[in-house]
Order: sequence, then C-alpha cells, then structure tokens
Amino acid sequence: MKIIVLGAGKVGKTLIKHMSNEDHDIIVVDQNATKVEEVVNQYDVIGVVGNGGSYDILMEAGAEDANLIICVTTSDELNILAGLMAKKMGTRHTIARVRNPDYSSQRDFMRNQLGFSMIVNPELEAASEIRRVLSFPSAVKVDTFSRGKVELAEFFVEDQSRLKGIELNQLHKITKTNILVCAVSHNEDVIIPNGNYAIKPGDHLYITGTHRDLSRFCLDIGVITNRIKNVIIVGGGKIAYYLSKQLSTQGIKVKIIEKDKNRYQILAEKLPYVTIIHGDGSDDELLNEEGIENTDAVLALTGLDEENIFYHYPQKAYIIKRQLRK
Repeated sequence: MKIIVLGAGKVGKTLIKHMSNEDHDIIVVDQNATKVEEVVNQYDVIGVVGNGGSYDILMEAGAEDANLIICVTTSDELNILAGLMAKKMGTRHTIARVRNPDYSSQRDFMRNQLGFSMIVNPELEAASEIRRVLSFPSAVKVDTFSRGKVELAEFFVEDQSRLKGIELNQLHKITKTNILVCAVSHNEDVIIPNGNYAIKPGDHLYITGTHRDLSRFCLDIGVITNRIKNVIIVGGGKIAYYLSKQLSTQGIKVKIIEKDKNRYQILAEKLPYVTIIHGDGSDDELLNEEGIENTDAVLALTGLDEENIFYHYPQKAYIIKRQLRK
C-alpha cells in the first residue's frame, strides 16, 4: 500500500515505526524539515517538507494514487483540509485526527458527507475508556460495539466468586439480566460454551450486553457493591471535558478542579451541569473543602504525566494516569 502520513510528531512517528515493517510505501509530510529528516534517516520512508494542506505538496507526496492518508498534525483544521483535498485528488481512504470538542458532534457528518474513512479523537477515546473502568472496575477489559449500544466485558472468576460452579443455563437464578457469555478462556484454551458449561475459578468470561444489563449483572454477582455517585477530576483538559459529559449523563455528580483561570471560565460556560472549581488540585485544604473524604473516585487528568502518577490518594477507589499526547 502507498500510505501518506501527514505529521511527524509522536503519533506520526509511532505509526511510521509500525507500518515501516509491513512492506508499505510510506511518505511522511511535515513542515518541520528537521522532523522529516529524522524520520527518513531512521526508517525506510520518503520525506516531503511542506504544508500538507497545499495542493502542490500533496501532489509531490503522490496523493493522486495513494491508498491511504493519515492526517495527525497538531491542527484539526489542517487535518480536515488535507484529508478533503487528498480525497478529491484520488486518495482512496482518509483518516484524520480531530481533537477539538467543537467538532465532536460533526464526526458522523465528516464520515458520511465528506468521505472520511475514520475520524480519530484520542481524548474522547481516553474518556470513554475511563468511564468504562469506573462502570466496571472488576472487569479486566471492556469494549464497545454498535456505537456504544453494546458492550463486551471480560471478567476473571476468582475462588470466592458467586459464579463458581454455576452452569450457564442456571445464570438466571442469580441474575435476571439479558447478557450472553459468548466465550470462555482458561489458560491457553478458548471455547464457545453451551448451556451446560460450569463456570470455574480461573476462567475468563467474555460477556456481552447493554451497559445497563452489564451494570446490573455486576451488582447481582457481587463484584460491585456501591454505585459511583460523585467524582472529582483534577485538571480540566479535553479528556476531563469529554469524561464529565459522559458521567453526567449517567447521573454522576462531577467536580472539576482547574487552576488555569481562562480554562476554568471556558469549562464553566460549556459545562453548566458540572461544578467547576478554580484552584490547585494539590491543595489539601481545597480538597477537604470540596468533600474529598466522601468522594467515590478521584481522577488525575492534568497535562503532566509525572504529576498524575504521583497524585495519589490512598483512600480513593480509582487513580487514573493520563498519557500526555502532544
């Protein structure tokens, strides 16, 4: 495949690193000549220096017969423009990273009407993953399908689990939810179980159902005893914005502590149903005033990895580390 990667930042370089070993013809485009030279010297790729939103630069990169263009510059607008131009010029598939919350409601329009193959929003995906962790803390992993309507959760069966020894056709005795155990793995073996399969310790159960049914299932089997009702988020970046909207729709009370005054004002305007606090999230006095002792979860989502890692409250249920994306 002939693939154009627009943007030689962290994400662009990571993509090139993986794809360069898969026998693709890769062209990297960036306005920074130093970044392009660094990537070209490190991997077997072709470099083009220039503005990816320029017709001439895209022609030089070979957009007219490219199979795929992946636009991952730091500018949403440039990613959208370059994707649109490449599509019109003949590129078969277009992927754009679009992070601005103002564009989040336009993702379907961009795919269906503008022809993008995929719109990627890392902060939105991170927020969704954190929301799933909060919803199912006992699950090893949770994935969503059909635009979030159906979820697939992986649960590990421990010795003291209420599921121990239960045959799948008898699950109705401990839960009335409409869930399906679609696969079971134990050690290296994976099976598609029938109704006579008896659950045993060490099993990994792959269970699918709606979010509501999976939540009820967790309560019924005793892996969740108390529903999360309130959350404090330290740091008011894009992830906090998306996450607070998702949690609020589930009836969870959210407080965001943000020390940058301008960002605080923006959040206060865009999230009227969320309590926005202007202050330093590391201030013990402020946290005590905001009721941290009665808070179900504290999430450290500042822009610094080191601060998030060491932002530790032993009495809290969850500590989330955010990977810095620049």
